[in-house]
Amino acid sequence: MKVTCFSVLEVVVESEASRYGLEIDSDKMEETKKLCEIVDWMSDQFDGISYNVMANLRNDDGIVIELECDEVILEDKESRFYDLLKKSKGVTFKHGNEEESLIISVAIPGVWVKDE
Repeated sequence: MKVTCFSVLEVVVESEASRYGLEIDSDKMEETKKLCEIVDWMSDQFDGISYNVMANLRNDDGIVIELECDEVILEDKESRFYDLLKKSKGVTFKHGNEEESLIISVAIPGVWVKDE
């Protein structure tokens, strides 16, 4: 079975929900699944090496998805990558763990129900 962005994210989200007694907003989770599909597309396009997903419940309840790739070349202005940029809270790039790799970090909104 292929590891996908959403399969990794789902484990983290459910673990944090259980740990902190939070509910998961199904509508937000569905939107997040769509963003993960773009990250999976990027992994296929850019020879993805690994995924990492982190939850930030202390500050902004956001989620950060990291994708490590060999290289990123965007030749098409209609690339799905730009959809991800528009729907995310922010994207950063840094040198990866492998010699020539790049880590793309995508910050997205959290999926937990907030008490107002």
